[in-house]
This record gives sequence, structure tokens and C-alpha cells, in this order.
Amino acid sequence: MDGSPSVAPDTVSTEATDFIAVMGQTGVGKSTFINTVTESSQQLEVGHGLESCTQAVQLSEPLQFQGRNVVFIDTPGFDDSDADRSDADILRMIADHLVEAKQRLAGVVYVKDISQVKMTGSACNNLHLFKKICGEDSLRNVAIVTTKWGRVPEEEGKERQRNLEINDKYFGGMIKAGAVPFCYDGTPASAHSILEHIFTKQPTELNIQREMVVEKKELADTEAAQELHKQLDAKSGRIETLLARLDREAKESEIAYQGAQAEIEKYKIDLERLEKEKQKLKHRYKLWGTAAQVTAGAILMAAGIPAATVL
Repeated sequence: MDGSPSVAPDTVSTEATDFIAVMGQTGVGKSTFINTVTESSQQLEVGHGLESCTQAVQLSEPLQFQGRNVVFIDTPGFDDSDADRSDADILRMIADHLVEAKQRLAGVVYVKDISQVKMTGSACNNLHLFKKICGEDSLRNVAIVTTKWGRVPEEEGKERQRNLEINDKYFGGMIKAGAVPFCYDGTPASAHSILEHIFTKQPTELNIQREMVVEKKELADTEAAQELHKQLDAKSGRIETLLARLDREAKESEIAYQGAQAEIEKYKIDLERLEKEKQKLKHRYKLWGTAAQVTAGAILMAAGIPAATVL
């Protein structure tokens, strides 16, 4: 796969198009959800395990649904398995698409793997970042979709779902703001019920779109970038604490020193990577403009998709 968004220009209707963004961690089933609901002959590539196949923002083939022309925006997950691509890269990639398109969204699907035993630190960070990208006002357009129910006993899955929904740290606060949870069973009928809900809402612009298009903020000044910077600072702080402890232990004995060297070097490399990632957030916002990262506006024009509701 070349990383370019997938569209089929000859099959796209000239009628107004409704766009639905699909977000979530790597490996939770975003591309699989889109492939199931569209039942398209041109399937988005699906990863296996923790390996991501979504290397860039992708557009699905249009779906004709209850008189609407629907296109899904498949996004790469944060905390990705690709060592060469940082969370800062992914945030910029998503921002590039949303800002260049200047397109209100019919809704956003946030995908969560119910088979994951608990909400890890990276899962919580991902959710916090998602909330900042959307903003409080747009959460009413969010469908929280849990997947992979076949991998967990039914009662256990229901208990996990309940805990996610009542805890404000997880989905509770989003639900209070208007987001609606769905247990997705992997069938087109289940996916269609999610779409039916989304289309009861008026289209919305996400917080990051409003900040960068209307308020003319640089990416680094957006709430999402500031949240990511805070997360990176926290990671750096934890590594610095570990390095200080290892350094103290190494000074106590030669044996401890020899055993700690490899670990110290690893943490130093991790710390350097995090500092580089923070620097990326400070760079002025600009579109990628490379062959693999075609801007969203060019994609829509090439596909013949008109803007249904422009910011």
C-alpha cells in the first residue's frame, strides 16, 4: 500500500457527501469496521495484531445509505507500531486532512477493543487526545463503538462495557456530553444502526478544525497539540526518574554499573526520541505535499466530491 487515501472517482456521486471520521488506537478494528459497513470491492488494508496497516489518512469508497452518499475517513492510530512515525506525525497528518478539506463531519466513530482487559496508559492518553481533537461541543456527534466481542465471554464483556460507560475518566464524561455507546457485533446491520444514529445529528466541525481554520491557530497552539505535549512531558519525566535511579544504583557497585549500562543507554535513546517529538509539535503548521500524503482538498476534487457543508 502506498499510503495514499483510497477513492474511486468514477463511482462517486456528484450529490453532497457526508463524511464520517473513524478514530481509535492501532489494532482496534477501525479499517475492519469500515470494510464491513461499506461492503466495498476495494477494501481498506487491515492490520493483524498490533501492527498497523493504516499509514496515512484513507478515504473509503462511497456508500449509498438511505439516500445519502457516505464516505469514511480512516485515520492512523496514535501510539503506533511504526517506530519511524511519532504521535506528533500522526496528529499533524490528521490535522492536515481535516483542515485542508474544510469539511464539516456528519459524525465521528471512536473505536475501542472490548477484549482489552483494562484501559492502559496509552489507551487513556489516546482517549484524552481524541477529546481535544473533537472538543466538547462535537461529542454529541460521536459514536463510541466497542469491537471484538467474540473474543471475550459475553458477561465479562458487558461488565467491561459498563465500567467504561460509568467512569468519567473513560467514556462517562463523553456520554454526559452527548456521545452514544454502541456494542458492534461485526455485522453490516450492527454498523447500519450506528449510521442511523449519526444521521440524527447536524454536521459539526471538530475543535481542531475550528481552531486552525476559524481562529487561525498554528497546530502547536491547538488544544490537541498541547495535550500531546503534556503527555510527552510526562513520559520524559518518568524516563528521567528511571535514569536517576539507575545511575544511583550503578554508582553503588561495579556489578550494578555493568548491568545497568544497556538499560541506561536504552532510556537515553527513548528520552532523545521524545524530545525530538516535542520539537516537531513546535514547527509551524504546513501541509505535507508529498506524493504519499496527498492533501484532502486535492483528493476530493479528483474524486468529484463536492463539499456538503464547508466550514
